[in-house]
Formats: sequence, C-alpha cells, structure tokens
Amino acid sequence: PALVAGVGLVFLQQVTGQPSVLYYADSIFEDVGLDMAASIGVSVFKLFATLFATFTVDNYGRKLLLYIGCSLMLLALFILSIAFLFPYTSVNECNAHLAMMSCPTSCVWDAGCASE
Repeated sequence: PALVAGVGLVFLQQVTGQPSVLYYADSIFEDVGLDMAASIGVSVFKLFATLFATFTVDNYGRKLLLYIGCSLMLLALFILSIAFLFPYTSVNECNAHLAMMSCPTSCVWDAGCASE
C-alpha cells in the first residue's frame, strides 16, 4: 500500500504538470506581457505556501492537505480555462485579459501543488 501511494503521488504530480509549468513560468508570463517580477512573485508565494503546508501537515493530516491541494489545482485550471472561452477581437485584448488571470491562478495552482 505504501508503494502504491508513493507511486500514485509522483504520478499525480506529473499528470498535473507541476514540473512543466514551473519550468516554463517565465515564458508563459512573458507571452502574456508580464515581466519577470510576476514569476518571482509566484515563486515567493509558492515558498510561503510550501512552508504553510509543511508546518500544518501534522495538525490537519496528509490526506486532507492532499484533497485541498487537488481541489485548489482544479479550481485554478478551471478558472484559467474559462478565461480562454471569451471571444477576443485582438491579440492585445487577449494578452491583457490572460495577463490579468494568469498570475492569480498560478498562485492558487501553486498553493495546491505545495500541499500535494
């Protein structure tokens, strides 16, 4: 059972794209018109979310934090996918709207990954 849980968690991290999104965060934010400060801000937020999860895991339990983390990741991806449903008339309008949505949803998604 422990081996299945361990392999399942590693599989979940790969399926959710955590390493890929973190690796390409600079490129993603640059494509929507944000500078490197957005990537640094998201990284600092992830640091605090990881510290919070580390210090509260004994109080709440791993299973609850895993459920909360997966729910946060699902919520962030749902909100970001809704942002892509709007009809855009120009590239600038699209970039402005996605820039407004990408940073907060990245923070929520990273908070979910931190508790995973």
